[in-house]
Amino acid sequence: YEFAKCTKLTEISLPPSVTIIERGLFYECKSLKKVSFSESIKEIHSFAFCRCLSLKEIPSISSLIKIGDFAFTECKLLTQIMLPNTLTTICEQAFNGCKSLTKINIPPLITEISFCLFYNCESLKEISLPSSIKEIGKFAFYGCYSLEKVHIKSIWNSIFESSFCYCKSLKQI
Repeated sequence: YEFAKCTKLTEISLPPSVTIIERGLFYECKSLKKVSFSESIKEIHSFAFCRCLSLKEIPSISSLIKIGDFAFTECKLLTQIMLPNTLTTICEQAFNGCKSLTKINIPPLITEISFCLFYNCESLKEISLPSSIKEIGKFAFYGCYSLEKVHIKSIWNSIFESSFCYCKSLKQI
C-alpha cells in the first residue's frame, strides 16, 4: 500500500524494471486518471488499483499472467481493458463494481469466471467466453443490467448460483 490514498496523484509511469504491481500499491488513489507501464508487467496483485475512481483505461500488457482479487474493484470510470492471451488467472472480484465497463475479452487460457468477477458491472453489454472456461462462479455476472449477449464456446462443468442474476437485458446465450 505504498501509494494508497494519495488522493492528488493523477498519473503514474512505471519503469521496465517493474514486473509486479504489488498488493494495494495504488489503492484508493481517487484522482488517478492515467497509468502507463512497460510490457514487462507479469502480475497485478490484489487491491492494486481498487477504488481508483478516475481511472478510465488500462494499457494492454502482453506479458500479464495474473490479476489478483479486487485488483480493479470499483474503478467506476474504467470503460475497457484488453487482456492478453498470456493471462492465466483472474481472481475473485477483480472487476467488481466497474460500473462503466462496456467491453472485456476473456483470454483462452482462463478456465474459470470467479466469484463476483463482474458483479455490478452495470454497463457490460456483451461477453465472449472461450472454450477453456469450465466454471462460472457464484454471482459472476450478478447485476450486469446491460448484458445482452453471452457467447459460449463450450459446455461448462459448473455454473454456480446467481451467476447471471439481475441481468435484466440478457437476450441471447
